Amino acid sequence: MVGDALQQGINDDKTRLQEWVQQKIGKLLAYADIGSSGPDHEKVFVVEVRIGDKAYGRGVGRSRQTAQKAAAKSTLSMLETTEL
Repeated sequence: MVGDALQQGINDDKTRLQEWVQQKIGKLLAYADIGSSGPDHEKVFVVEVRIGDKAYGRGVGRSRQTAQKAAAKSTLSMLETTEL
């Protein structure tokens, strides 16, 4: 399960999710930009995790990277309670 990656001492949610998907699912993991809003100096990004052709967690952040991290964390939380 996803907790296996936690036991390996991986702290970064994006890395944990990537490794888990590669080991257990074998499908392509992608971060899709869903949208953004606000002026350039206060932009907010929305990103969604996609595994294969299925959408999972979403994340919001002041940068794409922050939004991706939030989406990975959301997806990991989802996977802790359900199976793909």
